[in-house]
Amino acid sequence: MQDLTDGENGALGFCVGTALTLLVQPLKCWKNAAQVGRPLPLDPRVLYIGVGTSWIKEVGELGLQFGCTGMFKRLAGGVSAPEVAEVSGAIAGGVITAPFCSVLELVLLQQQRAHGGTTWSTLQSICHIHGFGTRGMLRGVVPSMIRDGIYVGGMLGATPMLRSALASWLDVPDTAASLPASLVVGTAAGVVSHPLDTMKTRMAGGELGRSSPAAQGPLRALVFFRRLVRSAKGVTLLNGVSARTADIVIACLVSDLLSSWLPPYLRLLSSVGT
Repeated sequence: MQDLTDGENGALGFCVGTALTLLVQPLKCWKNAAQVGRPLPLDPRVLYIGVGTSWIKEVGELGLQFGCTGMFKRLAGGVSAPEVAEVSGAIAGGVITAPFCSVLELVLLQQQRAHGGTTWSTLQSICHIHGFGTRGMLRGVVPSMIRDGIYVGGMLGATPMLRSALASWLDVPDTAASLPASLVVGTAAGVVSHPLDTMKTRMAGGELGRSSPAAQGPLRALVFFRRLVRSAKGVTLLNGVSARTADIVIACLVSDLLSSWLPPYLRLLSSVGT
């Protein structure tokens, strides 16, 4: 990530989030359907249910992640090597923004499950019926934090590092190295973090409102994980992995390319505003 101000990082996240909403909404729908055991839809009217929520999530998520990652990278840069600061800052940015993403993913899952509903009405319904705690709005937030640490660490940390290394090694432009870097990092991040995403989807989609009497708070996620593994010998944890991995590869590629192309224009807009 280039050295941008927090405001410019937020604007960059807005641009990336808008592009990703249009590109990966069907992949998210297929991934969610596979994880909760529903048939994979092909009708565009079904695939784009909740697209407004997806846009709010992607724009807010990427805006926060770019902004927080830039801040954490600057903080880590004073006490560690540049490579460590790059990845650790991105991981921290993913973890700290995960609760925001988790709530909107919950809304999207309930919209897809109910075949419609506005973002605000679904949010109100969840709060009214299930509350704001870990049985309602914050359902699945713990696996979301770990998952997003891995995902954002790959997208905003490892991808630009690998792209720079490949460009230098192969003597090609940075943009030419973006695709192989995104394929490698996106695939690795997608496969490694997918079991956590499955936990989140099952807890927030098919399992909303249910809780284990054996555990409260963060321990509930561990109990749920053990139940998923025992019930299907771990196979269900990888349901939808191909769709989500493709989603992350596209996210890494779009993020890396726009991070290279847009900063001069963002700086120009910032200078005009001042």
